[in-house]
Amino acid sequence: MRSCVTYELNRRQHQQGFTLIELLVVLLIIGLISGLVIPRLSSVFSSTRLTYERDDILESIASLGTQALNTRQRLVIGAADAALPFELPADWRLQVERPIIYQPNGTCLGGKLFLSNTKQTYQVVLNPPFCKPDMSS
Repeated sequence: MRSCVTYELNRRQHQQGFTLIELLVVLLIIGLISGLVIPRLSSVFSSTRLTYERDDILESIASLGTQALNTRQRLVIGAADAALPFELPADWRLQVERPIIYQPNGTCLGGKLFLSNTKQTYQVVLNPPFCKPDMSS
């Protein structure tokens, strides 16, 4: 009996590392998990990029009053013959119900605009006199 226990102890001392099957099972599990996670990361990155671009556009709109005051010029969003006073990222469109006018003194007459990308459309209300963008309505 004693020699059997000694044999088992000696055998365990000589076994170091992992077997090939154990390594293959671990690699299989890692492959399955990454196959499930990586496609979702792509959609998270895309959603984050669109949110960043939307926030950047809203920040540009919010700064138009200051820009009009600093340049002492009237700025218009949505005039048929005028370009936007800021640049839109690719795949974004801006539509207005009626032109939104920023006076040279920095005030705005208000209005409603619609920001849209390939996935969603946002309604933005600009309330006078300062026209801070509001998407809550």
